[in-house]
Amino acid sequence: GTLVLTNSGATLGVPKILGITGCANDGVVAFFDLPEKFNKKLLFYYLSSLTENLRDRINQGSGQPNLNTDIVKNLAVPIAADHPDEQQAIVDYLEQATKELDELISDVSEMVLRLEEYRTSLVTAAVTGKIDVRKVVVQ
Repeated sequence: GTLVLTNSGATLGVPKILGITGCANDGVVAFFDLPEKFNKKLLFYYLSSLTENLRDRINQGSGQPNLNTDIVKNLAVPIAADHPDEQQAIVDYLEQATKELDELISDVSEMVLRLEEYRTSLVTAAVTGKIDVRKVVVQ
């Protein structure tokens, strides 16, 4: 249940809420003992929205980009801490919207796969002579 944020490498700035007990190297920042007034899932969603911005800010020059504790501790967190019901309502909305987007992505991926299969079968049919394409006009 610990909220973590990766602080280096290819996954820099990616937050996760752990579902296991374990230990990690110094490649993550763990947010222990968050006050109960902060909804952990809302913090997760907020940090998720910062990933690209953090990467852009950190990826200056060459070498391995890294977040440091000064950058992380200075992140502004615009969460109405005194309104847990509002925080939960935002989380509920984001989870529903995310679910709908995931379903749309899945549907589109399935359609693309079917179209690729259809294209392959059309090419095969044309090459093997199962369909006559001599009169087809290409524009």
